[in-house]
Amino acid sequence: MRGADYCLSNEFTTLNSHLRTPNSLIYWHYHYWMRIKRPVNKDNSLDSAEAKRFQLFWYLVPVVGFFPALWTLYYRQGGKQRQDLSRTVVTLTIAWLLGYVLLGIGAETSDSFALPLLVTNSLLTSGYFVTNLWLMARLWQRKSIRLPLISKVGDRLP
Repeated sequence: MRGADYCLSNEFTTLNSHLRTPNSLIYWHYHYWMRIKRPVNKDNSLDSAEAKRFQLFWYLVPVVGFFPALWTLYYRQGGKQRQDLSRTVVTLTIAWLLGYVLLGIGAETSDSFALPLLVTNSLLTSGYFVTNLWLMARLWQRKSIRLPLISKVGDRLP
């Protein structure tokens, strides 16, 4: 090694070893943050029921939640609650997407009804997002997440 390389690597080794000593401020800061706010469980993981319930929230994220819900239905994963929620989410998203596309096409082809169709399209999209947020609130409260018409149609999905 040359003199400059040795000096640089020597400084790095000294700095690195200094950060690992108990007298270092970074050492104590790191260990302080690693010790606070530990979960109650001995194995430092969430309860499996709570973790599964938090995973269900991903299904209710508008537009994005469609894909994990479709994956769950396609591979037949999860329990009854996950399957029911997946069916509801897939049905709700397909209904919204179909209405969105049809209203958009209608607004493009029609001159006289363009504005009312675009307003209806925006109301449909707002309703879709509010419905997903409402279902998230119901899931948080551990209430039923079934919708009257959508869940009946969703029950016919495989």
